[in-house]
Amino acid sequence: MTLFGLAKALECESYLEIGASLGGSVIVIAQAISRKIVVVDLYEDHSSRQLCAALARIHSEGKAVTGIAGDSTSPTTVARVRSEGPFDLVMIDGGHSYDTVKSDWLQYGPMATKAVAFHDIAQPGVARLWEEIGGGLEIKSKFTTMGFGVVFL
Repeated sequence: MTLFGLAKALECESYLEIGASLGGSVIVIAQAISRKIVVVDLYEDHSSRQLCAALARIHSEGKAVTGIAGDSTSPTTVARVRSEGPFDLVMIDGGHSYDTVKSDWLQYGPMATKAVAFHDIAQPGVARLWEEIGGGLEIKSKFTTMGFGVVFL
């Protein structure tokens, strides 16, 4: 199963992605989401133009999409996202240090109603948290060797 397939199977209407980089994954997932998409990213110079173009493309397809520029661990960013939630599916793919991914899990995980997905569960910081959580469904992808992990709620 792919993350797209998971979103379809869960009939997700809303989606939150923490760390979108160039926006490639959100474009794919958006095809499975029926209502609302929120993306949090640092909007760094090397990726901001492509991410903004991806969000504009999703919006042009008739979906409500909000891009929030900021550090996912900032209380201001968390409060802004909370005002947009809850979300059927939350994808955590921001910072990969243990402290950052744990903060994202504690702050954004409770905003999910159906599932929380983690990207890069083979990265040391994410892997450590994945072990603490107790694991869940692991999704292998031909596009990454780092894998996805999903916790169902």
